[in-house]
Amino acid sequence: MMQPATIRLKEVLRRMDSSAEEFSIAYVKYNKRQKTGGDIARFERCICTGTRAKGTRQEKSRQTLVKPQVEAKKQARNPNHFVNATRNLQVLPSFVIRKLHIWLIIEFNGIKVIL
Repeated sequence: MMQPATIRLKEVLRRMDSSAEEFSIAYVKYNKRQKTGGDIARFERCICTGTRAKGTRQEKSRQTLVKPQVEAKKQARNPNHFVNATRNLQVLPSFVIRKLHIWLIIEFNGIKVIL
């Protein structure tokens, strides 16, 4: 079966937010504070950890991998992903959390992303 040449950002966000399956992604880096960016970040295996609907929160958190020795000891503040148009990605197998701006996603599972 042939993959489509492009995919809409709305569909990308739906896939990222609704399942705990691994995906590959590429996006343009940007740091507003330091006014740097333009480099492309590519991750072959990652999962979205920052957004979960209330009904699926517990189910997805079991599937999200957590580094065995590292436990969060303080209360995390609300990241306001909807307001800031961001998502958190957990890169596998290194367990590193990366935040990305959704408008800067350029590729999802090898398919070009369009608005």
